[in-house]
Amino acid sequence: MIAKTSKTGVLILAIVAGGLIYLNSNENDDGIGFMLFILLLVAGLIIPIVILLSDMVKVSTTKSIRSFVPTAIVVIIISSTLYTLNHMNKPGDIPVLIQAGYSPGVGGSGLVLRTDNTYEFFSGALISSHSTHGTYTIKDSFIFLDRANIDKLLISDKLLIKSDAKIIYQIDSSGNRIEHSTPFFINKDIRKN
Repeated sequence: MIAKTSKTGVLILAIVAGGLIYLNSNENDDGIGFMLFILLLVAGLIIPIVILLSDMVKVSTTKSIRSFVPTAIVVIIISSTLYTLNHMNKPGDIPVLIQAGYSPGVGGSGLVLRTDNTYEFFSGALISSHSTHGTYTIKDSFIFLDRANIDKLLISDKLLIKSDAKIIYQIDSSGNRIEHSTPFFINKDIRKN
């Protein structure tokens, strides 16, 4: 029973650590994200205490130092989580020029263009997500990214902004919209038109 509690606690703590890292990397300022972050943080503090107490009971009955293995794993998880949270590459105070996204329901993706000519493309669904960083140039209504085929949703390195429709389309080298490519709906655009 005690060993099962430790193993389950370590697994839950690993999930909590992943959740904290994910929420910390999100630039979402909504109240729900903050409350979830606090909930995960509290769980991340309570679970190690339960595991430590469980290990102490196990050591007193087995007289084996190996009983502290789950506690050692917890220390490693907490240390790596704190290191990751402290050293994450966040854009800081660089203002967003254009922010656009696409959400078919279960997951979604987004493109954030910052005023320092850097971008972040992120895509995720349910339990997996990833982001790609790069540079871009913008000329009139055209955006030129530093690479193509970033993701199955962003296949072109050339984009066209349709400000009146608040949509960013993927275009080919001739300037034509790529059939069946994902459009990104503009949430924020602070360019001077």
